[in-house]
Amino acid sequence: MAETVVGVQTPLSWCCWDEFGERAFRIGYRQLKLVPKAFLEVPASIDEQFTAIFFGQGACNLDAFRVALAAMPGNTGEAAEAGFFSSADTAGKRRRTMESRWRQLVVLVWLPMYELGVAHRLARIRAASREHWRQCRSELPTADRALATRRLHEALGQAADEVAAQIAVSTLVGMAHGAIQALLDRVGRRDLELVLIGGYGHTEELDIAAAMWTVARQGGDVREFLDEHGFHGPAEGELSSSSWREEASPVESLVESFRGMPADADPRTAERAAIAARERAEATILQGLNGLDRWRGRRILAKGRRIIPLRVVAKAAFTQTFDVARIAARVIGAHLVAEGRLDDSEDVFYLSLAEIDDRQFPGDLREVVAQRRGVRDSYARIELPLMWTGMPEPLTVAHDAVPSHGARPGDDALVGIGVSAGIVEGPAHVLADPGDPSAFTPGDILVCHTTDPSWTSYFLMASGVVIDIGGTLSHGAIVARELGIPCVMNYPGTRVLQTGDRIRVDGTAGTVTVITRVGSTGPAPFEGPGAPGSPSAEEKT
Repeated sequence: MAETVVGVQTPLSWCCWDEFGERAFRIGYRQLKLVPKAFLEVPASIDEQFTAIFFGQGACNLDAFRVALAAMPGNTGEAAEAGFFSSADTAGKRRRTMESRWRQLVVLVWLPMYELGVAHRLARIRAASREHWRQCRSELPTADRALATRRLHEALGQAADEVAAQIAVSTLVGMAHGAIQALLDRVGRRDLELVLIGGYGHTEELDIAAAMWTVARQGGDVREFLDEHGFHGPAEGELSSSSWREEASPVESLVESFRGMPADADPRTAERAAIAARERAEATILQGLNGLDRWRGRRILAKGRRIIPLRVVAKAAFTQTFDVARIAARVIGAHLVAEGRLDDSEDVFYLSLAEIDDRQFPGDLREVVAQRRGVRDSYARIELPLMWTGMPEPLTVAHDAVPSHGARPGDDALVGIGVSAGIVEGPAHVLADPGDPSAFTPGDILVCHTTDPSWTSYFLMASGVVIDIGGTLSHGAIVARELGIPCVMNYPGTRVLQTGDRIRVDGTAGTVTVITRVGSTGPAPFEGPGAPGSPSAEEKT
């Protein structure tokens, strides 16, 4: 969940996600008829729920997703899982029961009708989130505690509907992607996959980069940019983080960097190139087909153009609504300080929703906050595996430690997942968060744990991207394809690379090769394993 639910959550932030997240998954899958109506009831057992928190970090339950994906037609459930989670049901847990086979028939009839109206529905949701955000930005700073609390809960209800729409459309995107993969397999051109699922243009993410470019190169007003995009910011899936409207220095620094870049770095130039590449690839595919096969191929490609770009629309909507909850929470915190119950308004993020709602909460809130801060600080020193069964085995990480393992020049490259084609060589820049872009040099290869929309402008400066976790349909993969830069995911870059390492990124093969280590003229010794699950050099041989 790290792409959206960022890092070690504060208690209030997770309470919000827990409030609307579980409900949203169930509503979204029910909208697609993938699950029966009874599925809307949240089960008591955590093992049957979609999400849970472990050592402060949100995680998705793959078994719960497989129950819903079992009703997807053909192999689209497997394609969706691989696209979203980079995982496969190797244990055979997605068993086809009579219920799932019957539901597949229902889904086959229903989905075409649902797809016809999904773009208009998302447009309405997106317009409503914009209006709600603007209204609450104006109203909430002077609101009393009762009104702020009411607006907080209203935002959570609206976010549930928006996340449900995101779940539904992401599932459709996974199915469209699976259909394109099957088409490419039939014509023997799987090499064109990454080109065909990009180059759609005018996504919300690219609009952010283009608007920032306009501010930098055409004298636009930063305030106007923030009035439109200010709900984004570093770690925007953590309620206690500061969005750009509150702290504009990351935007100002990025704008300054853009001013020094060449004119052909305009994101609209990359967008046009990606569109042209996709159109050429589509023409190549269709030329190899005849008759009914060509007609089917046209339909599959047209569906991809219509559905895949929609994946980021609802996400922008619930990110904006989440910022409304952030505004409301800070107003509530200020009132609790005025009432003498908290020392700092930021302490509100260490309370729960129930504690905020109850004016007569017994005990000293300061003691509660201090204890929870200590727990969160201890969780920040813990790293979790990418996947696990039952309870994860936490690994204590010293954040100031030098990475203990890497690859030597000449060794087989560690293997990740190639999600945006191309090969680039350059200096790695390991970035923990997008809060301070001043040290990032255009042309660096961005190395990070995960990304959200606040990272998009870094992609414009980067020559390539390496991301710890994600799949072909993750946020970072989509943006990289639209900008035409190589990207590798599911490679532990933040653990095995240092800023200044010279690396080669192959976004087609999914490899990252260390050429030289920072501060040395030769390779560092290979002292440890590579990406989890990747084959050794002997196994490859």
